[in-house]
Amino acid sequence: MPTLRSGAVILGAYASKIRKTLFAQLKDKLKVGEISSQEIARAAGELNKTLYTLFVERLKLEKGDVVRILIDYEISQQKISWKWDTIKIECFKRVSEEEIMKNLFDILKREESKYDIRKLRETKLGDLIFEVLENEKQIGLIVVTPLDNEAIIRGAIKPTTIIQKRRVNIEGDIEEYLSNSLKEVLEAGKQAEKEEVEKIINEILSL
Repeated sequence: MPTLRSGAVILGAYASKIRKTLFAQLKDKLKVGEISSQEIARAAGELNKTLYTLFVERLKLEKGDVVRILIDYEISQQKISWKWDTIKIECFKRVSEEEIMKNLFDILKREESKYDIRKLRETKLGDLIFEVLENEKQIGLIVVTPLDNEAIIRGAIKPTTIIQKRRVNIEGDIEEYLSNSLKEVLEAGKQAEKEEVEKIINEILSL
């Protein structure tokens, strides 16, 4: 049994694609007179009318959305009959770039603000220990060794991130710097086993 496959096509062009595909599939039968061009056009129109009702009137799809249609058909006595029980339809709704970027930046903003930094204490040697909080729960510790307009930072974040010693330029408040730069600090971290992360956190707690 022959199958019509539209391939992925935007909604505004699906009707033309179905018509052209059906004519292409049946060109040999058309040449030898087994079917007429009028019947091919009729069958394509029948399918397209049904799909229009589905896509536009019921699903409220727009011209830029993408659809893909697959349906079997048979030819008997020079007439095309669609096998509606075999039809398969996929719809891919187009999302505007403006909406995509708006949601992307919203996600990124939430990711950046997901963690909080809070100063825990200062060691006898003058190092500053900060805790990293997620939903008010401590998930890691960062040690900051202040220098002149610089600092050395290191630490560990559960479950598997180690912040190796790195020197950074800091102007102004250290806690504010960590809050604003935490995402960058974490991205520069190294992945490690959970046991190693726990070990480093315990070492920091003992300072």
